[in-house]
Amino acid sequence: MLDIEKIYDRYFDEIFNYILKRVLNVALAEDLAGVVFMKVVDKIDTYDPDKASVRTWIYSITNNELIDYYRRKRIKKPYDDLKPFLKDEDVLKEIQKKQDKLQKNKLYKDILAILDKKLSMEERDIIIMHYIEGMKYKEISEIKDLNENTLRSKAHRALKKVKNLIDLEKRGLK
Repeated sequence: MLDIEKIYDRYFDEIFNYILKRVLNVALAEDLAGVVFMKVVDKIDTYDPDKASVRTWIYSITNNELIDYYRRKRIKKPYDDLKPFLKDEDVLKEIQKKQDKLQKNKLYKDILAILDKKLSMEERDIIIMHYIEGMKYKEISEIKDLNENTLRSKAHRALKKVKNLIDLEKRGLK
């Protein structure tokens, strides 16, 4: 029998951050994470360790909840960056970190704007999950319920599309 308290302690922050990267609203991310864990509690008896790890199972529930949320709201995913929160005591280091972060955020925002405009939701999710969040193809294939080779092909095509779009944007052609 799975211990729901241990599961919650182990995965809540990770799931919250996963959701936050997609909705970019702290209160909404907290609400959706809460719904996910209520579903985990409700469905704990249906978990089958032979089919997936606990982490993958929870990500599947999370992914389905996000899909349901966007269907209910009929909105696109917002990809504006959150303001960085700096905790360093040294003001000069903070300024440099903030400048570096702003440059990275601008690039990230530009890339996400391209993703949002030119890629399907599935392509965006694959790119974000693998290349930004560092998830393995095997895990993503389980979450998305796709064949791993199919997923790799989709990721490769989506990444190629992103590179071409970024190239065209830099040249001012799109």
